[in-house]
Amino acid sequence: NGKIVDGSIRFQGQELVGRPKKELRDIRGNQISMVYQDPMQALNPTLRIGRQMGEVLISHQDISMDAALGRSVDMLRRVHMPDAGNVLRRYPHQLSGGQQQRVAIARALAMDPKVMLFDEPTSALDRSVQAQIVELLQALQQRHNLGYMFISHDLKLVKTFCHELIIMKNGQAVEAGPTREILNNTQHTYTQERLAT
Repeated sequence: NGKIVDGSIRFQGQELVGRPKKELRDIRGNQISMVYQDPMQALNPTLRIGRQMGEVLISHQDISMDAALGRSVDMLRRVHMPDAGNVLRRYPHQLSGGQQQRVAIARALAMDPKVMLFDEPTSALDRSVQAQIVELLQALQQRHNLGYMFISHDLKLVKTFCHELIIMKNGQAVEAGPTREILNNTQHTYTQERLAT
């Protein structure tokens, strides 16, 4: 339902606004990937994990399902998924919330993107699992030289990863700049309210 009415989105010097859908599809997944807020909603409950991960690879590369499943196991191991080979045969409901999030991260990593977007990546998880996912994301960022962009109300999470911060209220930016500067010297009451929660 959303549409871009003004502004610019640039990636590696290229303007993305107004580009043909096919060109955007080549960038999405390949160079920019997304991890959605609730992994149970982002994963298809009627398909096994292997098929869901394999289809991502097949849709972007000319490889067989067997090759895609092999790469999927490798990606699950990279995100420290226990028993990675057997996970491919399971359905999402057979996994814990933390395991579902690891699947979502592995699927987003599968094409070796340069940038990963995260929509509230820890909000659906309990505190101990949140800490594990944050630790995992830090390790993956260093290992794969990834750029991260977070959409989040969790300013502690944002402070852990982000150099730059934009505080938005009702779709409008109310503060923008270096993360530490904004969080240490907030100017807007909305930012102050977010920090108090």
